[in-house]
Parts: sequence; C-alpha cells; structure tokens
Amino acid sequence: MSLGLLDAEVSDVTTVTPALVLDGLVKSFGSTRAVRSVSLDIAPGELLAILGPSGCGKSTLLRLIAGLEAPDAGRVRLGERDVTSRPAHRRKIALVPQEGALFPHLTVAQNVAFGLPGAGKLFGLRRAAQRPEVQRLLELLHIQDLVERMPAQISGGQAQRVALARALACDPEIVLMDEPFSALDASLRHSVRTDIRETLARLGVAAVVVTHDQEEALSLADRVAVMQCGEIVQVGTPDEVYRAPASSEIARFVGHAVLFSGRCQAGSVGSCLGEIAVPDGSEGDGAVMVRPEQILLVPPTPGLPTGEVRSVTFYGHDADVTVELDSGESVVARIQGDLPRGRVSLRVRGAGCFFPAA
Repeated sequence: MSLGLLDAEVSDVTTVTPALVLDGLVKSFGSTRAVRSVSLDIAPGELLAILGPSGCGKSTLLRLIAGLEAPDAGRVRLGERDVTSRPAHRRKIALVPQEGALFPHLTVAQNVAFGLPGAGKLFGLRRAAQRPEVQRLLELLHIQDLVERMPAQISGGQAQRVALARALACDPEIVLMDEPFSALDASLRHSVRTDIRETLARLGVAAVVVTHDQEEALSLADRVAVMQCGEIVQVGTPDEVYRAPASSEIARFVGHAVLFSGRCQAGSVGSCLGEIAVPDGSEGDGAVMVRPEQILLVPPTPGLPTGEVRSVTFYGHDADVTVELDSGESVVARIQGDLPRGRVSLRVRGAGCFFPAA
C-alpha cells in the first residue's frame, strides 16, 4: 500500500504472487488441536472473511498470521517471503483488535500517528500528527473533524475507524481484523463496514477479517472461508458459500436453511413441498436444502402443499412465517410485503442444494 498511489489500478490478481499464503498451519494447546492443517491463499487487495462459531479456532489462526503465536507445523508467507519464524513487529502485518484498543491519553490524530514508522522516537507524536499521511488517512475514513478529540469523546464506530487508520499508517502488506464490529450497535455496523471496505479497496491492501456474524462476512468480503473445529471446510465467494454450501452443517450455519430428507432421481428430490429441482448429477438418498426466501406463499391452490400460518416474526424489511402443513411438517418462509394469515399454499422458486447421505 502506498498513500501516494491511491488511484493506481490493481493488477489482475490471477497473474501476481498472492499477498499471503498459509501452508498447512497446525496449532495445539495441550491436547486441544485449535488449528488443523489450514492452507489458504489471499490475493493482493482481497478481503477474506474467516467465518466460524466461537471456539472454532479462527482467532488462533489470526494470531498465527500476525506472529503472536508460533505454529506447531506449517508455513506463513507474505508475497514470496517466508515469515514463519519472524516476530510480529517484523512482518509488516497490522492487527486491528476488538473495540479498537486506542490509547486513551492520545488524541485521535496522535493515535493514528502512532502507527507511523519511527513515530514518537524520531519526531514526536505531536509533529507526527500533522504529517500528510495522517491527514490523508483521517480524510479517507471520514474522521478528519475528530483530530483533537480524545477516545472517550468519540463513538464506537468512530473509534473503529481510528483504529483502522492507525493500522494503515504503518504501511502494512496485510491488515488483520478480529471481530471488528462486534461492539457496535446494529445501526452503525453498515456504515462502518462500508467505509472500511471502501478504504481498503482504494488503498489496495489485502485484509483478513475474523467474524462469527454471517451477515457481516457475506456483505463485507470478496471471499469467505468457513471454519469449523479448527479446519477450513469451504472457501468461496459469498454467493457460492450461501447458495451452494458444501455440507448441510455449513448450510445451517451460513444463513437459515430449510432441509428435507429425500431421494434424488433425475435431477429432483421429492419433499413435502413437492419436487425440488437440484443440479444434474446428484443421485441417491440424502437431504435437499432451500433458503427460506425461496419459499413463496400463495392463496390456497389445488395441487400445491397447503397449511396454516402458525406464527409471524416481523423484522421490518421482511418477515419469517412458520406454516404448519396439512401433512404435519412445519416450514419457515421469508417474505416481504403483506403478512399472511390463515391458510396458504407453498411453492419453491429456483433450485435446491442436495447433500448425499454419508
């Protein structure tokens, strides 16, 4: 990243050396295997989200990348350099911890200036806070009006922007963010995510974000790596991970899933919602998944599965409607518009995803 070349075009990521390569990383704590042979490539300028439940090993993986933990096996490379044995301060990797961890006795500008190489030793934080690099980062993250404020005088969203600006001031090759939005109110998360994503993209800095929030990962990242029990179980674009999860467990974790057991023949699976089309090539027993938004509710119609609306959970922009079918199964549909009552029929829009039985 170069602050003087903000508008330079990013080269085709398929023809350049990856910004970060993880090769077979393993880490145990006593008898607990926290990270199990994790291998990943991150392209220059890419934002990768590591998504997983609490305790799956994602924060340990982030510490291995940062150099705060030493792997039991495997390698970490930045570009073409092996940095596995290098300490954290020699990796050109910036870590943005949860809740920012700003210095309470420094102003916003001084907090950002602290990230500059040599700041405080060579020219002092007061002078460093006036440097063009600091001013440019403050402007990029829309916090230029906060320069003289103390951390206690700014909001959580503003503090997160300051923490990222401080991380970027050291001119890192990779930015790591550990649950960066977990402490923010829901109303703040969207604007802060948007600002941070746009800033990283404009600077062309690769970033890794660790999160347990599916919405955050899907809306923020170029690619999502789903982690379970210390392993990366699927890597893909947000659309791929959501629409074509690699297993029923991933389907349940990444968004809401409606699953039915059934037998796949000739590209479709019979279910209580009728025949559900699945990609060609699937055969045999297993489970078929559709997302709740694929289930349409229509007036009672002969030939379609029909049931009674039992509950409605309203979210404002949409609602989850639980329907008890005449056949006895309960199905959740996600709808927009008028909320249904009484009896309805259901039909599935689009294809499902089939998971063969083990």
